[in-house]
Amino acid sequence: MLALAIRGFISSSVSAGRRFVPAALLLALAGCGGTPVSPESSLLPLTPGNYVLVGYAQPLSNCQGTGAFQGVTLLSYMTLSRQGTAWLARSATPADGDVELWFEEKGTSLSTLVLAGTARGIARDLRSVASLGVFSVAFSAQGGSGAADLQGGASTSPTPNAYFYVSGRVTVDGPLGHGTCAQAFLAIRNPEACGADQTPC
Repeated sequence: MLALAIRGFISSSVSAGRRFVPAALLLALAGCGGTPVSPESSLLPLTPGNYVLVGYAQPLSNCQGTGAFQGVTLLSYMTLSRQGTAWLARSATPADGDVELWFEEKGTSLSTLVLAGTARGIARDLRSVASLGVFSVAFSAQGGSGAADLQGGASTSPTPNAYFYVSGRVTVDGPLGHGTCAQAFLAIRNPEACGADQTPC
């Protein structure tokens, strides 16, 4: 069983129109084995409700693009719900996109909760809509159809979150250019206080 440990976190403390690339995000692969999670319980440090999806896809993640494309950072509003033994994070409104992240708790390894699932659809970042326009990030399998793969974990530092390494095709579209990436990093967490009402921070 795969466990991922995270150091640092993806921050969204940016003003509208500004794209911030986190300097200290480390995903370390740990070994196999672990403790299963019973279907009736959950170790995820999140409860059903409203969250933000934050993340980034950058040239360091095997991106290719046109125009002024330099990768993109993402903040999009999501709703998290429990679906039997699985979790579903989906775009909060049609304006935020139609992305769906399905994932399950696969047990623990080295005291870290292991998550695995899929991502498909489009997440839209509306922070710069008044100045630059809408940035969108689409997730699919490498061939363009089907879902991208999610492998990740959960953390309570600096705030409760679920985080994922995304592999597949990540397509970025916006007023500065267009591009595709082979991977991205995502996290689901509470919005900062300034963004709780879905206004830009």
